Amino acid sequence: STGSLTALYTGAIDNRVTGIACFSGLNPLRGTEEILSTGGSRRLWELHNLLPKLGFFQGNESSIPFDYDDIIKEVSPKHCLIVTPNKDRFTNHRYLKSILNNIRSQNFEWKETNDVNRFQKEQHQIFLNWFSSLNK
Repeated sequence: STGSLTALYTGAIDNRVTGIACFSGLNPLRGTEEILSTGGSRRLWELHNLLPKLGFFQGNESSIPFDYDDIIKEVSPKHCLIVTPNKDRFTNHRYLKSILNNIRSQNFEWKETNDVNRFQKEQHQIFLNWFSSLNK
């Protein structure tokens, strides 16, 4: 979701943010060119015009200078929860797993749910449990 992306970028550059939780919406910027159905980075520069300069990398997505693992590493040492549903049809799950598995931070938590891209009661509970654990 655009909310997840906004939270990640803001958390990486704004010291007032002390933690972030992202649900769905993470489709890697690199490694998506072979899966056209996900929209890849194209959805961010063409469809939604959120990051228009990513269009300069069309056809050469592997040379995008950063990806979400880099942003999450910048968010650390702040608390960070990433929840990715494994039935999200717009995500390259194999590549997403490869980048999230490389993040080493005691404040980073990643959960993969057996679900579609949504934010309902079950996801609310995941957030509440995570948030409650921060105050212990």
